[in-house]
Amino acid sequence: SPGLDRPLKEPKDFTRVRGRVVSLWLKEPVDDKDYIEGQVIDADKDILHLEYKGNDLGIAFSNIKLGKEKIEIK
Repeated sequence: SPGLDRPLKEPKDFTRVRGRVVSLWLKEPVDDKDYIEGQVIDADKDILHLEYKGNDLGIAFSNIKLGKEKIEIK
C-alpha cells in the first residue's frame, strides 16, 4: 500500500485532499511550467481547481502526468 506517498490520479483522489497542497507534474506546460504546486480548491470530472499564486487555476485531468500530496513534516 502506497500510504502517504499514494499518487493522485482521479478526481476522487483530489477531492479527498481538498484544502491541502499538491505537487503536479504536467504533460503540457501551464503558465510556462510543467511542475506546479498549489492548494486543491475543488475537482470536478474534468478539471482540477488549484489555488496557485493567489488565483484559481483550472488544470485538465488529461494534462496531469502525476500528482502527489505535498507532505510537510513539522
